[in-house]
Amino acid sequence: MIGVAAVLAVTVVVIVGDGCASSTRGLAAVASAMPPLPPSLPAAGGASPRAGTSYGATVQQTIAHLEKTLAKQPGDVKTELALANAYLLSQRYEQAALLFSEVLATNPENRIAPVRLALVWHAQGHDQKAVKSITAVLRQWPSDQEAHYTLAIIYFSQQKTEAARSEWQRAAQIDPTTRIGRTAQNFVNLLSDSTPTAQPGD
Repeated sequence: MIGVAAVLAVTVVVIVGDGCASSTRGLAAVASAMPPLPPSLPAAGGASPRAGTSYGATVQQTIAHLEKTLAKQPGDVKTELALANAYLLSQRYEQAALLFSEVLATNPENRIAPVRLALVWHAQGHDQKAVKSITAVLRQWPSDQEAHYTLAIIYFSQQKTEAARSEWQRAAQIDPTTRIGRTAQNFVNLLSDSTPTAQPGD
């Protein structure tokens, strides 16, 4: 189990354009259609494992660029999502939550915003609220890979290992060829390797 936790603490899932899920306690959240950020993951408690002048400067440059873009094109969903994810990466949770909420207000059928908003709540320690949001997404879109993946992250943080493995397995089965699918399968494998095997007679 320690090995799995270590991997979760240093894994980064970076997908531009085809969606991604992650936790600010365990994984980096990356926007769809946003300028790529360097590998990093905001950790619970504040510091990023790759925190430093260059990383911080890159994030701030990305945010500044996206803020200018959004000012010129207000209401552009891709830019709003990109900026919200950049805020999430920089742990500016209130600003991230506001933008994700704005996307949902104008685009209630958007699948990305409620899952990413759940990441914000998870980062703030509101796991029950986060799980409720993701569960609602899965009721409407049972095969949403990002939602299953993110739910697994939350369950794992709650030490609900079997529930986490089940959600990662589902995410991997939906599409094993995506980055998120491959990463989910890696976690399934790690959890399987770290789970004690029942001995004869147990």
